[in-house]
Amino acid sequence: MFIHLIVLAKFDGREIAYHFASLDPEKILKQQKLIRDVSPVFPSAYGIHVLKTERKEFASVQTLDGYFRDVIEYTDLDEFFSVVKQLGQVKSEDVASYMERKYNLLAFPLQKTLYYIYADFLIDYQKPLFQAHFLAYDKGPVDGDVYRIYKHYQSKLKESHELEKKIMAGTAASNILEEVDSGVQKYHAEFDWDGPNPTHNPDSPWQVARARDGQNAVITDSDILKHHQAEKI
Repeated sequence: MFIHLIVLAKFDGREIAYHFASLDPEKILKQQKLIRDVSPVFPSAYGIHVLKTERKEFASVQTLDGYFRDVIEYTDLDEFFSVVKQLGQVKSEDVASYMERKYNLLAFPLQKTLYYIYADFLIDYQKPLFQAHFLAYDKGPVDGDVYRIYKHYQSKLKESHELEKKIMAGTAASNILEEVDSGVQKYHAEFDWDGPNPTHNPDSPWQVARARDGQNAVITDSDILKHHQAEKI
């Protein structure tokens, strides 16, 4: 019978697996060692499964065990780990979920605090803390993905633990929780729907983006790097 070595990773609702099959147990053991040696992520980022079937194809594994039914197969180990690293990148909704669960922020202070955490880190380290897509909405910078999830699937936002999962997998910055917690403590009380809105200051990234591309324009990292000083609190 064929022995199937399956390295399974799950991020953001997607399931992918590196699949290696052989009749020779020694080749399976050798491949397991190779996986440990070349993995660019922590072992907690994936699980290793070994099964036996009559056929070499991954489809035979999916037929045997429905647990693998929706898994996308990769047979190239480098490609698999490249996709794992890509899927494991921290997104704005991961951070917003953590903030929502820990601090129970309303939509307006959630968006503003998320933006300032992102912008401050970008200025300080010249790289983003997480992936985000801020748009110049009427009330200021808003991450489109977080807006959609908060509006239509708020329970999903409260239930997700992807940020902690990605930290354990080694695909998130090691200090990300410290940065987020510090940002929330610094900013969350600064924002009220009817209060002052420093993101609307002259020459702010929000103002520059809207002047360039109109309502709901994309606020780029370049806009933030050049103009965040105008909105600093």
